[in-house]
Amino acid sequence: MLPQKFIAIDIDGTLYDDHDHFDRQRFNRDYQELLNKRILLIVATGNSYDAVQSIFQGCPVDTFVAENGGRIVINEQDVISHVHPQPLLKDLIEFLVQQNYHPDLFSLSGASNTFIGSKFKDVPVPFYPHHH
Repeated sequence: MLPQKFIAIDIDGTLYDDHDHFDRQRFNRDYQELLNKRILLIVATGNSYDAVQSIFQGCPVDTFVAENGGRIVINEQDVISHVHPQPLLKDLIEFLVQQNYHPDLFSLSGASNTFIGSKFKDVPVPFYPHHH
């Protein structure tokens, strides 16, 4: 039977300390305590699911709202996955170029990879282990 209560947490500024790390042992212990109380823990973040998998490696949590709600994954199964058509993405990129927009990092999340523009290939992205 599924828990009747849940807690949703963010990662950045909530779970992480000032050095972008969190105590996995404490997290795992707290997660188990919540489960024992029949409370489901949900990780909700703007990060890609690819990044979330890397961040929570070795942790038992299995319910994620990633990509600002664009992807919901429970037990490694997509429950919701909003996919934008390629023409729309092309229009977006062309618009950004026309606006002379120069981000520090620009990425697009796919089903199993995060895609980063070639000019960002040397930017360290520790939470995007499968970037192309």
